[in-house]
Amino acid sequence: MKEGVVMAEALGQELLIDLYSCDEDAISSATAVQESVATAFDLADLDVDEISC
Repeated sequence: MKEGVVMAEALGQELLIDLYSCDEDAISSATAVQESVATAFDLADLDVDEISC
């Protein structure tokens, strides 16, 4: 952390999702994973600025 920077200045939150014991075919496409995560956030009424794989 840079000197003088406090957590109150953070722009948002980061979410890291680890996928264990998943169907390999279901997670083999980055696009499919991104669409699934975007759909889940939409259903939870949460805003997403960026999804990257």
